[in-house]
Amino acid sequence: MLALGLIIGFHMPRNIGANDMANPIGPLALIFFLTQTGEVGAQAPVPFCLLLFGGAGIATGIATGASG
Repeated sequence: MLALGLIIGFHMPRNIGANDMANPIGPLALIFFLTQTGEVGAQAPVPFCLLLFGGAGIATGIATGASG
């Protein structure tokens, strides 16, 4: 039972962080795709630079102690 608790403890923050990244970056990726191609598709690729931007935002929030 302890092993299950440790596994959950290690994986929950990663899952929560992925969701925190997807919420602001998804619409930004669509806007970026729209400005580049001029059309809206069912799926928009997310450039690596936008993922770095979102990661930097999360890291800055953690470093400054911001809470939301």
